[in-house]
Amino acid sequence: NGETSQAEPIKKRKRKSTASDEEGIFKQSKWGDITDEPKKNKNLLITDQQLLVIAKKLGKEWKEIGICCLSLEMKDIDQIQDQFKDEGINIHKFRMLAKWREREKDNGTVQRLYDLLKPQVTYEVQETLEEILSE
Repeated sequence: NGETSQAEPIKKRKRKSTASDEEGIFKQSKWGDITDEPKKNKNLLITDQQLLVIAKKLGKEWKEIGICCLSLEMKDIDQIQDQFKDEGINIHKFRMLAKWREREKDNGTVQRLYDLLKPQVTYEVQETLEEILSE
């Protein structure tokens, strides 16, 4: 018999999704993992120590971040650099972040800083802010 038989691919049946499956997907996509505790530091003002950790992770684009993300003006950054010219670059970055926090008053929170910086900063900075949020 010269016929070669080709095996037909096995078709897997799709499992029908149930209402509880869809509800679970909805909850997960809308609310994330609802079993997590609320983020404790979300509404707390960011501390000097936390600002310094973030400042050290900002790269050479820190001035652009101050202007674009934190709505500071170049004169603010120049003033920081002049006033603290004997200090290192990390202190300049820290002072820039502290100026933002001071201007924000009660909104100078970890969550607010994360929301403002996320589109522009490196993954390392984002990760650091996420760690602070989850502490």
